[in-house]
Amino acid sequence: MLSEIISIYSQLTKYCKINNLGPPFTYYEADEIKSNIYTTDLMELDITSAFPTICKFYFGEDHPFVKNIFNITEKIKRNIYISTTLTEQSKRDNKNHLQELNLWCKILILGYIYSWYDDIAIIEYKKDGLLFKGNQKTKISSISEVFNSFIERQDVVFHKTLVSGYMRINKTSFFNIGGNLKIKGLYKTAPEYIIDHVLPLLFINGKIYDHKALYEIKEKYSYAYSQILIKSGLVELVNKYYKFSNGMFLTHNDKLTNNINQLHCQAYLTYIIYPILSLLRLKIK
Repeated sequence: MLSEIISIYSQLTKYCKINNLGPPFTYYEADEIKSNIYTTDLMELDITSAFPTICKFYFGEDHPFVKNIFNITEKIKRNIYISTTLTEQSKRDNKNHLQELNLWCKILILGYIYSWYDDIAIIEYKKDGLLFKGNQKTKISSISEVFNSFIERQDVVFHKTLVSGYMRINKTSFFNIGGNLKIKGLYKTAPEYIIDHVLPLLFINGKIYDHKALYEIKEKYSYAYSQILIKSGLVELVNKYYKFSNGMFLTHNDKLTNNINQLHCQAYLTYIIYPILSLLRLKIK
């Protein structure tokens, strides 16, 4: 049955550029085209309890390993158990079991969206999660029905989230989910002022032509303002505007450092704020 599902998956996803039966297990459209992007009205999809669910049909639900998985209730401990057990098993039988699980995540999630949607544009993909745009089909094909019957029999559950807006700049993804901000990537731990004020103002609320607000933002990242804060020992304000929550500062060449003397205030404008403004203005036009 599993070989039949793989065959059906190949048919369903024949026009998908990342459908190969193996790596990569991550993909970013913005990185692929080497450009910042902004788009709206997307869906984020992920498999609930992906590895435990796949292990159940891959190894069989009566397998001792699988029974042990479902005896562990805490998610982190369960994932550690799966990872360490399969890593050791791979050494014994010379087969990459974790890669097999990642492949099945790929088969399930890509097969699912190509069963139910047309005109698909994959924006991000990572193992058991996917961000995409597409139009839901009014009628699905017979092979889609077989694929979805398999999904139902194996108790594969997908979690769907509507994403109002999405941006990717400098290996960082920003999500507007019903007016709430989510960040993944390099700038995930950006300074408090950017996360709590700048991004909600510009990205969530769309006030990109509020000239007074933009002037105030630019002032906060001017050389004169940063030097006043640093030389006056105003640590709380320095941290608020410049310090990432992981203890790092941004340098002139978009690197992160824990040395405050290498902090470059205008880098926050150059690499974070201005690219966001540029994308939002292009979208509105």
